[in-house]
Amino acid sequence: MKKLIPMVYLNTRDQQFDVEMKGKVCGIMCVAMILSTHEKYFGTTQGLITEAKGLGAYLLGIGWDHRGLVHVLVKYGIRGRRFEVRRFSMKEEVWSLKDNFENQIKGYLDDEKALIVSVDKGFRDNLTSTHLVVLHGYECNESGEVVAWIISDPSSVGSKQEDVPAGYFKEYFRGLGVVIGMK
Repeated sequence: MKKLIPMVYLNTRDQQFDVEMKGKVCGIMCVAMILSTHEKYFGTTQGLITEAKGLGAYLLGIGWDHRGLVHVLVKYGIRGRRFEVRRFSMKEEVWSLKDNFENQIKGYLDDEKALIVSVDKGFRDNLTSTHLVVLHGYECNESGEVVAWIISDPSSVGSKQEDVPAGYFKEYFRGLGVVIGMK
């Protein structure tokens, strides 16, 4: 079984923005994909970056703030909220994904809610920092287990959407992001 929410794809390589933002536009590009899918924004990437910075969505030294990205979406009439499917172990001093995180994400997608998700550095070609991608589908085997998550990565070379094996995604998924109220 495959679940896919249609998504307009935008790639950082096809966009114009200030040099200071080079390598730092994944968050706003994910927002731009969501807004474009709903025909809510027709301006430039740089214009959206400027608006987002004005709303506090970009924090120097940190990057894209999830709550700030929600503010940008809300400005254009798209509901969203920050989500977290991880827990912190005081004993081990590490974050880990909640046991049911896959069911929670699958539930959002079943309700037609795409997600902007945060992945750790090392995810695919991104070796320098954490990264944001749009998660908008999944594929299950006959027993209903997720075998792949379908993403659109604004930094991808070539492919508009990609099936990422579930185990690989779990290894890099940071357990937080933004749920988009698409319906």
